[in-house]
Amino acid sequence: MSDELKEYSKLLERVLSRFPELSREELEAMVEAKMRESSLLNKVGALLLVAEELGAFREELGETAASQPIQAYTKIMKLVPGLRDVSVRGVIYAISKPIEVRNHRIMRMKIG
Repeated sequence: MSDELKEYSKLLERVLSRFPELSREELEAMVEAKMRESSLLNKVGALLLVAEELGAFREELGETAASQPIQAYTKIMKLVPGLRDVSVRGVIYAISKPIEVRNHRIMRMKIG
């Protein structure tokens, strides 16, 4: 089993545990729909986007914290390795054409 497939399976189980009313087939259909929207997404990326839309990772601290999301702002250049949940919000000023590096598609964006 490839690393990407292991990561996908682990993430899929995590999302399903947060939403017991959602079946595996429904979630995988949402992932496939997200992948059709963008040819640059792999299964893990599409699942992460679906999970974020569902609110799966907004708060895992308990019921009281769920009503008050934690927000902190910093410059992108000050981010450090090992962060587990980072959302980036900004304005896209330029997008380069996609290139392929080691079987991964990469698109550079200039944001501000």
